[in-house]
Amino acid sequence: MRVDPGLPALALHLLDLTDRDLSRHWVLFDEAAGDDNEISHDEFFDLIDVDPTTFLKCLVDAIVFDWADLDKDRTLSFSEFLLASCVMCTLTQRQLAFFVFAYFDENDDGHLDYHELQQISHAMEGSRFGGDMAKFLDVCNMIQIEHHTHKVVEARKMGFGGFQEACNRCPLVVHPIMRLQEAMQMRTLGADRWNARRELVRGALQRLQARRRDARAHGLDLGGARRLALRRVARGRQGDVFRR
Repeated sequence: MRVDPGLPALALHLLDLTDRDLSRHWVLFDEAAGDDNEISHDEFFDLIDVDPTTFLKCLVDAIVFDWADLDKDRTLSFSEFLLASCVMCTLTQRQLAFFVFAYFDENDDGHLDYHELQQISHAMEGSRFGGDMAKFLDVCNMIQIEHHTHKVVEARKMGFGGFQEACNRCPLVVHPIMRLQEAMQMRTLGADRWNARRELVRGALQRLQARRRDARAHGLDLGGARRLALRRVARGRQGDVFRR
């Protein structure tokens, strides 16, 4: 089970995945991969056992293949499958919502216009979780009216904050992508294991941010802040010895 250098190896290291975690991924990959030892779009859906609705196909394209398919051959090697799993299974609900937002932001201007919101609605119509997506457009319209009362519907634009608010009022919008994450978690390492990995990374990022704050406060670079942190730990341990 060789993991390619670069992003797959970095994800493996950051999440501190064990040999057992790696073996679980290899077993799944080996079962799903075709004769070319790659996982195609259809084989991926067979692997996670989720109906390939129109909306989910869009999301798999955006999160799995467009992001993790590093050589852009429309299939996933083992390393790419591992990377896709590491990303998809550790995203927060806010991050999942952002992927939906970014995918439908066709002109990459950081906003969803009326046409782009309609595209979300049309994509959701093919999802068994979609329900009445007219409600989603009505919710978006109400939110936009609250902030842009002077503009006609076709001229309004919604930023990510407004989109999040729309998702909170109409949670069916993010339900498919959450279902996709849940299915992938359960097929690989389980939700508890992935949530623990996510907390591990969050803790490491918080420590890095604290180190950077120390660096700025003391006029040090990041290496100097690390040495300062180690000295503090050493002094703490020394104090523990004296208190015994």
